[in-house]
Amino acid sequence: MLQVHPVDDLEQALTHSIAQAFSQYDASSQSFFKYLETLSIRGLNRHQYEIYRDNFFFRTSSTPRSISRLVTAAFLHLDLATLETGIANLQDELGHGNPKNSHLQLLESAYNYHGEKVFALSAVSIDRIGFSKLICPEAIEFRAKQKSLYQHRAYTIVLGCSFAQEFAADQMLRIFYKTLFQPYRSLYTEQEFKQVSRYFTVHINGLEAHHAAQARSALLNNCRTSEDLALMQRGMTEFLGIQANLWNGILREMRKAGD
Repeated sequence: MLQVHPVDDLEQALTHSIAQAFSQYDASSQSFFKYLETLSIRGLNRHQYEIYRDNFFFRTSSTPRSISRLVTAAFLHLDLATLETGIANLQDELGHGNPKNSHLQLLESAYNYHGEKVFALSAVSIDRIGFSKLICPEAIEFRAKQKSLYQHRAYTIVLGCSFAQEFAADQMLRIFYKTLFQPYRSLYTEQEFKQVSRYFTVHINGLEAHHAAQARSALLNNCRTSEDLALMQRGMTEFLGIQANLWNGILREMRKAGD
């Protein structure tokens, strides 16, 4: 008979697992984020922005599908609480029925407008971003691995992956906004900058933190044994690993473009 090992203090064990996974992620991503801080001071060139934009579009265009896969997994496992919050998350992502407010539309508008105004770049459609010649191998690997994690037969791996993506999002977007958009604020009117900032402000004004809190509750509701906890940590660690790998791939290409 398979033995299960209950977790004596799930809250404490989960907190420790999260801290451990994100400590590794922060260390692996540090070079990319520091590089962006440097560029925020000295400026980045047209091609560097284009590399970053196209790869970030490619990475982020899969987000609605990932949330849909989480919803499907919650339905199949009769996890009604996660099903409810997952559907609400998907509604946020899709703009609550208004296509102009969908997060992918806000992303495309903000980055294309910024690219045109600051770097004289032509707009690119998220729907066709897969045809860009600037997509790095790490971005393709990210999408493939992300899909496999969200479709994993072990539900706690799916939940660990989902939590990692939600929890990492707030810091990620704050850094991108601070380093790639805010240094160019003087080039915009107040109204223009408010509009181009909308993609970021709808996320970092509490929405991502709210989604992360819901994803953490899903972990607490579904991790009952040390085996569950290990699978959850695997989902977290594997997602954060491919995301850190993606950042380092973009870093490599941006450095080449800056030489």
